[in-house]
Amino acid sequence: MIQSRLVVAVLLLAVGVAVGWFVNGWRLGELHAQYQLAQAQLVADTQQAAAVKGAAWRDQVAELDQHHAQELEDADKEISDLRRRLADGTHGMRVAASCRDVSTETGAAGVDDERAPELTTAAEQDYLDFRARYTRQWHQLTACQEFIRTACQ
Repeated sequence: MIQSRLVVAVLLLAVGVAVGWFVNGWRLGELHAQYQLAQAQLVADTQQAAAVKGAAWRDQVAELDQHHAQELEDADKEISDLRRRLADGTHGMRVAASCRDVSTETGAAGVDDERAPELTTAAEQDYLDFRARYTRQWHQLTACQEFIRTACQ
């Protein structure tokens, strides 16, 4: 009789442990599912925030690029306009210089000392080329500096 009661008690204990195990597994499974859902929501929110921030950054960079491209185009137009005005003679280029005194003892006949010094055509073109390259590089450098200051924070 004691043995049968002991067997019944062990069986009841085993059934109780098994039922507890299953119930606890269901509860932990539900907690795990809630945790996974919370993590998935956090990942989705983070991805959405990153997408919004990335779009804002791209817009800012595009705006900077457009602004500096327009400045560069305006500078190129100004250099082209200066080239055209120099070529058609409506604009002149003078050099702030003075000529050394010409000795009057050996003086060459017909030397015109009254004329202001001017650049040769080749020197004018060299100057315009230099100015165009300088202006382009200055605008590019300014654009890079502004990009670093605003977009790479």
